[in-house]
Amino acid sequence: MNQKSNRRFLTVLVAMAFTAAALILSVPPLFEAHEPYQLGLTLTLAALASALGAAVLVMRARNRA
Repeated sequence: MNQKSNRRFLTVLVAMAFTAAALILSVPPLFEAHEPYQLGLTLTLAALASALGAAVLVMRARNRA
C-alpha cells in the first residue's frame, strides 16, 4: 500500500461516514409532516451511502491483496 491509496481510501471512508450520518438524520422527518423534497433527499443519500460503502469494500479488498 502506498501513501496515495491510503489517502484515497480514507477520503472515501470519511465521505461514506458523513453521508450515512446525514441519511440517519434525514429518516425521522419522513414519519412526520415533511417537506416535498424530503423523500428524494433520503433516497439520494441512501444511494450515495450504498455506492460509497461498496467503494470502501472494493478498495479494502484491493489494498489487502
